[in-house]
Amino acid sequence: TFESKVAPNVHVLGDAIQIAPGMPKSGHMANQHGKTCAAAIVAILSGNDVSQMPVYNNTCYSFVNSKDVVHYL
Repeated sequence: TFESKVAPNVHVLGDAIQIAPGMPKSGHMANQHGKTCAAAIVAILSGNDVSQMPVYNNTCYSFVNSKDVVHYL
């Protein structure tokens, strides 16, 4: 849910979360976090279970030279 462990009903995203150093730095991942958090909040407000295993994807490519890129999973 990205809900803070010290401030109820406050949801923390992006670089402020503990796993941030392990996440790719891309706007796409920020978008994924936002959607996951929004889905969790909707589930909570609707009285439904929150997914404990959200699925993320990433489309972040990094150039390693002028012709080649790598994709981190």
